[in-house]
Amino acid sequence: MTTYVFNLSSLDCKEYNATLVYSGDGYYPAYNRTVSFKLDYLVDIYPDSYTNDKNVSDEIYLDLPVDFPEGATFTLTVNGSNYTATTVKETYNSKAVFNISNLTAGEYDATVTYNGDSKYPAKTIGIKFNKLYKIHFNNWHDIF
Repeated sequence: MTTYVFNLSSLDCKEYNATLVYSGDGYYPAYNRTVSFKLDYLVDIYPDSYTNDKNVSDEIYLDLPVDFPEGATFTLTVNGSNYTATTVKETYNSKAVFNISNLTAGEYDATVTYNGDSKYPAKTIGIKFNKLYKIHFNNWHDIF
């Protein structure tokens, strides 16, 4: 059995129809078949190399693929409040940063949502994080 592999990385994320044609030879008859497929790109949105129960302070980072569109908007929803982050390109990846400085310390369940574009589909993931307390030292001379 012969296998052929096609690179479809330049196609947009959507549904396609393709026709496969084999003209036949002395051993095998001609063959013609049309197939349908949906091409999805995987968007991995991992806040700050995210794992469940991640400890964070005032920011949550999304590390994204380098080809992720600059200016794309993500939404973080925590207790009914929305926080937005816009992607910026860096040398080896793209990133988006949520500012959650106004959240009080504690454990939170949240969702991160991307509405999609021509290459990356819409996606929502649930996350958990623990916002740490900030400690401010106003009188350094009292500590040392």
